[in-house]
Amino acid sequence: MIIASSHHNPLLAFVKPKKQLQQNNTVPWEEFVNTPEAEKAVLKELEKVFKTARLKTMERISAVKLFPHEWTPENGWMTAAMKVRRQDLQKEHADLIESMFKKVESSN
Repeated sequence: MIIASSHHNPLLAFVKPKKQLQQNNTVPWEEFVNTPEAEKAVLKELEKVFKTARLKTMERISAVKLFPHEWTPENGWMTAAMKVRRQDLQKEHADLIESMFKKVESSN
């Protein structure tokens, strides 16, 4: 799920990565996805796509938050028609989103 704001320049994303991302199984998957290394690995793969697609800086995702579980209607991430519950998720994770924007903007 891509997150954009009229108040912030960077693009953010919520991502459910594939378990193949974890090359070292010494920690549980749920812990691994919360590590900076996992986020860096996802951003590195996205950078390859951005370069191939020749996206401008403003079109590129600047930060990701990884989530370990599938997004389903049962856990509230999707509707019965398998559409992301974008507004609900943005409200539920408003503090996280704001902190992600601040972190990205302060690092630039």
